[in-house]
Amino acid sequence: MILSEFSATISTMGVFFVMKRLKSYLIALGLIIIALLIIFLRQGVGFHIFGEYEKADQYTTGGGKISVPHWQGEPLEIVEATWTDGGADDGFATAGNWAPVVVPDETAVVVLPSMAGETVSVSIPADRPTVIRGLQLGSGAGTVRFTANSPLIVKEKVEIPANATVALNCFDTPNVVSNDVVIKSGGALTHDGLKKLNLVVTGNLTIEDGGAIDVNEKGYGPKDPVSYMPPSLFEPIDFGVQGDNTKYSGGVVKLEVTGTLTVNGSIDACGTGGGGGGWSGGGGSIWLTVGTLAGSGRLRAHPCKNPNYPAADGDWCKPGGRIAVYQRVATNWDAFSGTMNADGGKRNRADGGESPAGTIYLETAADQPRCGEVIIRSDHTIYGETLLPLAGDGDIETKTVYTGVKLTVDGANLGITNSAWAASVPHTMNIRDIDVQTSRAKVNLHGATLKVSETTHRGGRDWEGWTKSDKPAAYAKHVVEDGGAILWPTPGLLLFVK
Repeated sequence: MILSEFSATISTMGVFFVMKRLKSYLIALGLIIIALLIIFLRQGVGFHIFGEYEKADQYTTGGGKISVPHWQGEPLEIVEATWTDGGADDGFATAGNWAPVVVPDETAVVVLPSMAGETVSVSIPADRPTVIRGLQLGSGAGTVRFTANSPLIVKEKVEIPANATVALNCFDTPNVVSNDVVIKSGGALTHDGLKKLNLVVTGNLTIEDGGAIDVNEKGYGPKDPVSYMPPSLFEPIDFGVQGDNTKYSGGVVKLEVTGTLTVNGSIDACGTGGGGGGWSGGGGSIWLTVGTLAGSGRLRAHPCKNPNYPAADGDWCKPGGRIAVYQRVATNWDAFSGTMNADGGKRNRADGGESPAGTIYLETAADQPRCGEVIIRSDHTIYGETLLPLAGDGDIETKTVYTGVKLTVDGANLGITNSAWAASVPHTMNIRDIDVQTSRAKVNLHGATLKVSETTHRGGRDWEGWTKSDKPAAYAKHVVEDGGAILWPTPGLLLFVK
């Protein structure tokens, strides 16, 4: 009896010790799992209820760093979120507007149907950064407008069909499509008034014939408070010069496309146009960084949105805008046969106040940074001066802002001066080369010295088949020195030593 009770007591104590040891093991295992989770999260590995992500890609832009996750495999479940407009407003973040009745998240393919004669308007609020899996616009015959006032990330391919408009209003942090984008004929990508468009596409972006990125008249209006940024031809992000009466200036487009940007339609950042009582707004800004630019369409940062700029639109116009295109893969421009236009308005009067051309900057993968070509082009007979250097391009007092740049003045009027230069300092600007094309093109030095490092067009050679020494009077029509000069390198001596 006593032996039996002793054995039972020993067995009970053994179970107690085993359970206590097992509890310690479980606590230790839990701590290890928590530590591993912390390590994974710090390394950027994401987890999902239906699957898992690979490590997120990091995109560093002017607005900071953003992460775009990619699926390691297809998720086990994809939610289709269909717009029903059953809520109290047109808010994306209102659950009652969706079927199922939940706000779409990163697993959702957002579907915005529109019946014939119907207009669907959906808006993401300014305080709600949003990630969705897909976006299907206008699965009917009506009109759809999708507006994002916060950064938007879409993982799948996006098509903007006819009668659909996407407005991206967040600029400081870019919007991202981690796939391809196609803008179909009749579809449009834009931003709202006094906002700016900033989009990163990790695949290709195609604008079909009749499709558009259209920020015409999205800049300053006659009564808007104006806050101009220091202008830059390398990184243009400012609205066009303010219009008056009912006239508006062009908006801002900034695109980064990893693959090919094919423009068979248009990218427009133009003003209202002059005439009809008041000056137009100026041309806006287009800044493209792409693998390759292709297509046969147009890029325009003109003060007149009508591409034919008839007399009614062409009179009383503000300056042209700025276009900058960087190719990170292509080493030439053979794939693009379209047009680029940052001209000033076509002025129909000869009583002063002419509209100067803007600037076009082109750089390929074969060029060193900021060593591409600056084109100042005008098809007008009367034109104002396009002034360089620009304060937004760097410290202009260093005289090295445009050292690697080739200047091409095509029918326009270039002025080498800047109000930021100290009046008592001799003005000097260094460039790589200068080419003056057409008989009406002119360079006004205003007493400045333009130092050219290459000899390709030394003394005006190949401008019109002569040099300064051949025809000094003809040279003087192109170059108004006013106490300044264009200085080319002196040809060196070749010595033969035996």
